[in-house]
Amino acid sequence: MSSAAAFIVGLREHIDDLAATIQLQELLLCDLKEEQRRARKHLNSFVDPMARLPVELLSEIFTLCVSGVARPRINCCEAPMSLLQVCQSWRDVALAIPNLWTRLRVEGLPCRDEFVDMCTAWIGRAKGKPISLSLSGVLNISRNVRRLLDVCGRQLHELSLELQDQGLLDQRIDLQGATFPSLRTLVLKSASRITPICTPKDSVELLRAAPALSECYFHGMRYSRIGFGEGYISPLTHTSLTTLHLGHPEDADVEISKNSAVVLKYLTLPALRDLLVTELDISESETISFFTRSSPPLYRLELIIKEHTASMNWGPGTLAQCLQVIPTLEELRVSGPGCASALLVLMINERILPNLRHLTLWPCSPQRADYALVLALLRSRSTVESFKFMLGSSWPHDEDVFALRELADGRGIDIHVGPFGINYIDLRIKLISVIWDHTNLEWQRFVVWGAWTHSVF
Repeated sequence: MSSAAAFIVGLREHIDDLAATIQLQELLLCDLKEEQRRARKHLNSFVDPMARLPVELLSEIFTLCVSGVARPRINCCEAPMSLLQVCQSWRDVALAIPNLWTRLRVEGLPCRDEFVDMCTAWIGRAKGKPISLSLSGVLNISRNVRRLLDVCGRQLHELSLELQDQGLLDQRIDLQGATFPSLRTLVLKSASRITPICTPKDSVELLRAAPALSECYFHGMRYSRIGFGEGYISPLTHTSLTTLHLGHPEDADVEISKNSAVVLKYLTLPALRDLLVTELDISESETISFFTRSSPPLYRLELIIKEHTASMNWGPGTLAQCLQVIPTLEELRVSGPGCASALLVLMINERILPNLRHLTLWPCSPQRADYALVLALLRSRSTVESFKFMLGSSWPHDEDVFALRELADGRGIDIHVGPFGINYIDLRIKLISVIWDHTNLEWQRFVVWGAWTHSVF
């Protein structure tokens, strides 16, 4: 062997020896670091009382840290992320508690893939438990939104989307082929006052992608008229949905709400028990068709009927035909001008809604209440437990007050007549009792108080 070849062989052997020595030193360094960690932990057990807490108790404390937060955010200053920054033992405990990581709120989804990776790591710590995810703000990065939803996979049980003015839903979130097999609750909110958020097709396809869905809330939605054609949307029979809110009860005070009942034209919901609709923009026949083909065990129904709904052939009398199709109804709330008196007349007949227990009528406009009809209804309905007539300018006469109070006391019915938070019946009873108890005392003072009360209400 030449001297050059021998030199090369020797140099390679020397490199191998150095590599082996480096590997040995690295192992020794790891051992030293582990020894250092154990020593610090041992020291903490003497000088830090928190370090002496049992793991079970520490886990309970960590759980309480996030119990008051609807959905925690990825923020190093907030729990549970802040728990990872204290020490290694706290980090180990926090990462070993799946319930700390089952809820997540993302306020705007950045373009950076690293943020989605952080969300993926968060969801992985839940170790397969059901995930509650909330996305709000700027969600125009369709690829990242879909990627995050896919990461949740079968773990996704609750999903809340709060959308800004950014165009239609399908332009922001790619839902093509999406499936949410374990999703139980869906909330879709809109912060837009003008821009349409989605088409009826978007709403129907969201429901189609979640066959196990039981609760669905569409709040503040504005629908684009794109895709309103009958043949454009494939009808859907959803057998799990029990609660559907097309709007929010606060929309009763809005002249033109931002929700729509048009999706009911394409849905059959045989398990539906709770329905709220704030914009009846479908005809009477289409509504009756929905209830007839669904034949749901409906327990609660709330309808907000606007004045412009008359253009859809809606009226106080036609509502009775819908009510006859849902005899299981126990709780009914109807808001709208002109509906109160007609409903009172109709429901004196016990064959309409025979199981009715709770009735709220909110005319949404000043009108004089017909208390003879109210009394007739309450006397004919042995099942009624509460009755609310939300009026602002219809003060009952004394004889009506006594009759209603007699019903309330005799049958235990909760009766409210007047605006929200003020019951005229209770007020008048209190004033009458003042007259009775103090007829000869401070009469002038009572007259002033009574006049002030009427002027306020």
